[in-house]
Amino acid sequence: GGGREVVCVFRGKDRVTSVTCTGDGSHVYYAGGDCSLRVCSLDLKREVRRFGVSDQAVTSLALVEGDQLIAAGSLDSGLYIYSVDYGRVVSEVQEAHSDAVAGIAVRGRRMMTGSWDATVKLWDCGDAGIAKVPVAELGEHE
Repeated sequence: GGGREVVCVFRGKDRVTSVTCTGDGSHVYYAGGDCSLRVCSLDLKREVRRFGVSDQAVTSLALVEGDQLIAAGSLDSGLYIYSVDYGRVVSEVQEAHSDAVAGIAVRGRRMMTGSWDATVKLWDCGDAGIAKVPVAELGEHE
């Protein structure tokens, strides 16, 4: 095929639960049980940044607005937007779900989250960050 082989192994100290990469393929973001988000350069073949995101394991990642903002979900049921440029959380919803956030997808200004609480929620995610209340919620309720 026409793909290039990249020989690069990044080793963390705990399980990896989510991984994504920049649009140009130059950087890999991954997260897991050590509660951090790591940024690795494929050109340099090493970790270039590490951020603490949550007090519990990070379970899911998605890129927001290009490659400089990263959405992260956690076992603590929170949603976080992390700025690679500023090296910190710039927006969060602490109890986005009633259980762990299992998955995140982002399309434009909309973020979809799925949780172990058996719900899928749709959030506005604009210049002011993540809306504190979801636009829509799907799932069974007791």
